[in-house]
Formats: sequence, C-alpha cells, structure tokens
Amino acid sequence: MTPRGRPTPADIHATSLRGEEAVRALVGALPALIRNLQARVEGLEDHLGKNRRNRRKPPSRDGLPKPRPHTLRQSSGSKSGAQPGHEGPTRPAVAQPAHVHLHPVERCGPCGGAVQAVSPSDYERRQGCELPPGRMTVTEHRAELKPCPHWGQPPKGPFPAAGGPSRGNTGRP
Repeated sequence: MTPRGRPTPADIHATSLRGEEAVRALVGALPALIRNLQARVEGLEDHLGKNRRNRRKPPSRDGLPKPRPHTLRQSSGSKSGAQPGHEGPTRPAVAQPAHVHLHPVERCGPCGGAVQAVSPSDYERRQGCELPPGRMTVTEHRAELKPCPHWGQPPKGPFPAAGGPSRGNTGRP
C-alpha cells in the first residue's frame, strides 16, 4: 500500500491474489482510513470558515482570502461636503451694529502704489457677534475698497487676523 494508507489499484490486485484473508485485512483497514480522511476534511472546512471576525487572531494571520466588504453604498460622483451653490447656515447681517471698526487700506497689494489719498469706492463687510452677560453685541469690521490710480484694480484694507470675525457673513444688508 501507499504511505498515505490509500490502496492503489495495484495493491488491490496483489491483495486479491494472496487470498481471502488479505482481502479481509485490506477491507478492515478501510474504515479507519475513512475516519482519518473525514476528520481531515472537517478540520480543513473548519479552517476555511474562520477569519479575524470569528476567532482571536489578527488579520495578518488569516492566511486565507479576505472577505469582500458588504457595502451597498454607490458613489454619487460628487465631492463630500457642501456642494457649490449651497447656502450655509449663516446668521443674517445686522443693519445697525453696535460698533463699526474701519480698516483702511494704505497701499495697493499687487503694485505697491499709495492709495491713502483716494476715497473708498465700497466696503467689504464682516460681522462678528459677541455675547457679554445680558445682551449680544454686534461689531462690524469694514475694509476699504479703493480704486488704485496706478494699477486699476481695487485693493482692500486688512481685516483683523486671529480672534476676529468669522468669514460667514460677507454680504451687504
């Protein structure tokens, strides 16, 4: 017989030539062989059904193909977050703020020309709300927009940096 215990056709033929006792010995050994093979098949099937979700081993120790994710989500083609044209939840501008701070522009950013003598053509406005005890105070910051006589484009004054108003409210009332 072969080393694995399974008889080959040549083994069966040789056993039949030796007589009835040899055939009985061969057939008597087959149930043990069948039990060993069944135990091996069960062990392999058990191993196939295990992965990192149903045993205490890390994913790198699975050794088997990983299961596909079960997501039903389909891509919409849009980027995540607010889409263009979406009006966010901003507080409407107050017509009469409690304080108005003017931020003058003195030089044109691109060309460096002096614009102190030029009167502002418009203002860009941002309002920030502060809640002191008892009532809310609204402060408006206005950055001057002046036409540059040298460059032709309107530079604007600087807004306060950190701790200043949010950029959420930039419109005119």
